[in-house]
Amino acid sequence: MRFFVIKDIRKHASMRYLLTCLLSLMMLSLVSHLLLYGWKYGWNPESVSATIIGNEELFTEPLPFEEILLQVHTNLFYIVIVLSVIAASFIRLCEKRKRFIHLLFITALFSQMFFLEIPFLGISGVVVWAVCEIFWHLVALYMAAKTVWGLNFS
Repeated sequence: MRFFVIKDIRKHASMRYLLTCLLSLMMLSLVSHLLLYGWKYGWNPESVSATIIGNEELFTEPLPFEEILLQVHTNLFYIVIVLSVIAASFIRLCEKRKRFIHLLFITALFSQMFFLEIPFLGISGVVVWAVCEIFWHLVALYMAAKTVWGLNFS
């Protein structure tokens, strides 16, 4: 996190290279995180609901709430790391940054809150969770891509 103390990141070639590689890996991680959710829980609201809540007709058991809590705990750890690095580098390079950072943190938090509430809200909870989850990933991807662009091409 040395880029916190460097005034102009663009002038230091090694920091520019390091941040470009780190943010590129984080963008790859964000895409793979969404793909993992699709493969683990399903690609449409009905299959996600059946995986988490269960389905009596198909004889699938619901996920235990402890497993959902463990998933949220793991996700929060992942979110803190990814959002801290993306936000710290985005702050240093981009204009009009406040609303993007607020939007990113709020939607990431809401996605985890709604993931916890899927067993209680049903299919509507799945839809709201999916929208928040996809939205915060897209905002994080945008911020990381804009930062990489600002590091190398501005």
